[in-house]
Amino acid sequence: MKLFFLFRIFFLCSLNLVFFSSCAARISPGYVPTAKSSPLYQKIDKIGNLVYTAHKSSLKRPFLSFANKNRFYLYTINNQESKWIRIVFEYNGIDRKLFDKVSIKNGKSHKLEWNFSNNDFNTDNRHGGIVHEKKDLLITQEQFEKLRKLLTPRTIVEYRFTSDYEDEYSITKENLKAALKLVEYYESIPLTVLR
Repeated sequence: MKLFFLFRIFFLCSLNLVFFSSCAARISPGYVPTAKSSPLYQKIDKIGNLVYTAHKSSLKRPFLSFANKNRFYLYTINNQESKWIRIVFEYNGIDRKLFDKVSIKNGKSHKLEWNFSNNDFNTDNRHGGIVHEKKDLLITQEQFEKLRKLLTPRTIVEYRFTSDYEDEYSITKENLKAALKLVEYYESIPLTVLR
C-alpha cells in the first residue's frame, strides 16, 4: 500500500514538473548568445549568409500560452554589405482587430506611424479561440532616426493599433531596455563595402 502512495506522489510531482516546465519560456532554436552573459542572441543563416540578432526577451516563447500577451520588439539582420533593423508588433486576444495603422509614441510627442491594408497582416487563430495578429516591419533610415528619439530611457513609450477603434499598450521598462540595447548593437554593426 505504501508503494502505491509513493508511486502516486512521484507521478503527481512528475506531472507538475512537466506542466510547469512546458509553460516556462524557451529561447527559439538556433539562437546562441553573442557573447558570454550577453542578452543578445544570434542565429546564422548559412544559406542566405545572413545573421539575425535579437534580445533574448523577444525570443522566449512559452510552450503553452494561454495569456493575452501583446508584444513589441526589434531585431536586426545583417551580412557583410548591408544591415537592416525590423520592428515587430504582436496582438493576442479574443477579438480579431485587422489593424490598418500601428503607431508608436512617447510622452514628448515624438511619433512614428505605419499604414497598411488589412491584407498585409499575418493572422492566426490559436487554441481556445485566441487570435494572434503579427506585423513585422522594415525600418528605414529616416524611421530609425525617429525611433531613436522615441526610445529614450525613463520615458513612457506606447504603441497603438488602429482599425475601427484603437487599442493602446505601454512598453514595459524591460522591453524598452531591450530595444535600446538592440539599437545600440545595430549602430555598432560594421559593414564592408566590396567594390
